[in-house]
Amino acid sequence: MFLQQLPDSVRWVLLFATGAILGGFSNLAIYELSWYRRRKISPWSKVDEDKPARMWLDRIPIIGWWYLRRESDQYGTGFWVRPLLIELATGCFLVWFYEWVFSGGMFDHQVADLEPAQKVIVSETSLGSLWFCYYSVFILLLTINTFIDFDDQTIPDWITLPGTLFAILVTMLFPSVRLPVVTQELGGIHIEPLAFSDPGPPVVWHLGNYGAFIAIAIVLIWCFALVPKIVTIRYGIVQGIRLMVASVLRPKRRSRTTVPRIKNRRMSPLTKISGCIAVFLPALIVGAWLPGGESWNGLFDSMLGLAMGGGIVWAIRIVAGYALRVEAMGFGDVTLMCMIGAFMGWQPALLIFAIAPFASILVALVQVLVSGDNRLAFGPYLCIAAVTVLIGWNFVWNDWAAPGIFALGGQFLLVVLLVCLVLFGLMLGGWGMIKNRYAKG
Repeated sequence: MFLQQLPDSVRWVLLFATGAILGGFSNLAIYELSWYRRRKISPWSKVDEDKPARMWLDRIPIIGWWYLRRESDQYGTGFWVRPLLIELATGCFLVWFYEWVFSGGMFDHQVADLEPAQKVIVSETSLGSLWFCYYSVFILLLTINTFIDFDDQTIPDWITLPGTLFAILVTMLFPSVRLPVVTQELGGIHIEPLAFSDPGPPVVWHLGNYGAFIAIAIVLIWCFALVPKIVTIRYGIVQGIRLMVASVLRPKRRSRTTVPRIKNRRMSPLTKISGCIAVFLPALIVGAWLPGGESWNGLFDSMLGLAMGGGIVWAIRIVAGYALRVEAMGFGDVTLMCMIGAFMGWQPALLIFAIAPFASILVALVQVLVSGDNRLAFGPYLCIAAVTVLIGWNFVWNDWAAPGIFALGGQFLLVVLLVCLVLFGLMLGGWGMIKNRYAKG
């Protein structure tokens, strides 16, 4: 990577400037992609005709928000502080993250202990650059999702859907970008990309027809879940299926109505996009499966991560709904975890699921005590847990999870998962009692 050839100070300035610009992009997305509270706060937003035009100084990252203080009467006192801090933090983080990746942070900074051939690959050329770019995009997407969910209590598919597709394509084209697994060799430590069979011995069953079938099934279930639809059996199974099909296709009404929203029904854009994905991705899967090799391994790992991440949170959503007797989690949390699983794999998705409840309850209690807001947006805590697992990957996986709980086998993990679901339901039930008592008090 050419940045490695630059003096440290020059490299840090370039990285900070790039991070600040990316932070500005994050702010634009946070305000423009919000579902309920879409606002034209960003200096790159198109202002209304009756509002003063923005100056070029307003568009300078970080500094521009200081000038935008003049719009406090429109957006509230101190509205400019958070976006300024986001751009500042993104710039600083990118500098730190670059140095962390190239110093071997993904495997406990053991660059000196790498085998000679891998030392060059990781510290100077392609692999370090892949890790840096891939996970920088990942953290950028998590940042956007986090603040939209804090503001809006929802996560837009227009972020998680492209993010998931990006992860699938990159892991297929560059399978070495997956998180590293460290093993001890005679010539030093050796790193390999995380495989779906880890920490067990390598397996080859996914190279057969069964593997392609599983990957295609995951895609079709994911696409079906994304489609806006009505699912109910209140009027019987047959009528429920007819209602679901009609809610997906949204055909023109045969009866007359004067309500424009009903009269001018049309298929959702998300339905059309999901249909295209349901055609494109299976073809891509077959194209990667036929020759096999590392590209198929990377794609299959990403698909299993998508299934594990989305499946876990879908189960949480059902448990939380019964525990709180309301829809406690939106489907956006499911699509967010699909994206996280596609980026990181099924094992990290399981670890993130275990960490997120502790982050959520701690931050939520502070939130109630400080602001009195008792709404629990779970998406940000999934993002916090994902970053925690990424930054602490060497300890979390190589030192703890792989030789520990994951080494006990798949059946034990299934039991642990079920126990965690029960505990999570009990935790949410207790949280519901706290909210009710707090509201009455």
